[in-house]
Amino acid sequence: MNILITGSSGFIGSALAKRFSGDLVIGLDRVLYPSDPVCTRRYCVDIANREALFGVLRDVKSRFGQRLDCVFHLAAHYDFSNKKDPRYKEVNEDGTRNLLEALTDFEVGAFIFTSSTAVMKGLEITNPGTDSDERLSESSPLGSPLEYGESKRRAEEVVVGFKERLKVFIVRLSGVYAPECRLIPLAHQIASIYKRDVGSRFLPGGGRGCISYIHIDDALDGLERMGTLRDEIPSGTIYILSEEDYLSYTELYRLIHQGLYGNGDDFRPFSLPNWLLMGGVHTVNYFHRIRGGRGYFFKPWMARHALLRFCFNTGKAKRELDWNTNHVLRNYVQIILEELRASPGEWFKSNNIIS
Repeated sequence: MNILITGSSGFIGSALAKRFSGDLVIGLDRVLYPSDPVCTRRYCVDIANREALFGVLRDVKSRFGQRLDCVFHLAAHYDFSNKKDPRYKEVNEDGTRNLLEALTDFEVGAFIFTSSTAVMKGLEITNPGTDSDERLSESSPLGSPLEYGESKRRAEEVVVGFKERLKVFIVRLSGVYAPECRLIPLAHQIASIYKRDVGSRFLPGGGRGCISYIHIDDALDGLERMGTLRDEIPSGTIYILSEEDYLSYTELYRLIHQGLYGNGDDFRPFSLPNWLLMGGVHTVNYFHRIRGGRGYFFKPWMARHALLRFCFNTGKAKRELDWNTNHVLRNYVQIILEELRASPGEWFKSNNIIS
């Protein structure tokens, strides 16, 4: 097959390129790393630069022909400030449109857009002390409180607008992790507990908010299945790829803490009113900037977000793609912690954390 991957130098993109290493793989990214030679050919291009992108794809056509069996569009802008940034529109929305328009000159078997479960509103915690069986699905309301999530939602609208011209699919991934973690918010939470950061002890809303995750291999399996079944899936179809198991923030804290320090340690989490916790995070961020010029990773918006439940019904992907997960973070945390203990310096570097 002829495969094109945008964001091919990223965590998921490079893993996907390796998955298809037996095929002709064309990688596009605005940053290329010498240590990642998996792709048949790589191009350094920013998809927000329309003229440069069209030029690259003209070269692709002249070298490899106009047939692209699968295009996996992973390139995106994101950060953890949750502030308005013109790059969200330039890359996630306009860049997606640029790519789709450039591809109308190709014979594309499937255009697979990797969106995020961050496009969804999340479920409110309404019954203290109880767990609800309600889960989010592909038909659940959208409307993210996050700038990144909203940019992905708008990009989804762009993709759907092309469903009559190209065979397009949307996959909403939950947080993707690997043996060395690589999921930045989770890595920072682990690092905070590992370093016994006082801030790690305070959980918003009693720690009852929750989020689901997905192992990189399970995410790749789902993406590969979409490519394999592309002729059988209607254009515009949306799938959620996630573990159905989920961890509350309290459960996740306990798993990490017990994995690092055992059951006898008295370093326990506390619940604070959200207004007080947010004020504390504001204060810590202020002192971090004064002391070292760098803000604290954890931001006030994260405390608000942690009051929501992000757990999913993935029945559609299981039925239509014959897909399932082979990993569960609940049982996988120990592997991530073993990687940390084996080489703390390398682990912190892999997750871009200053140790």
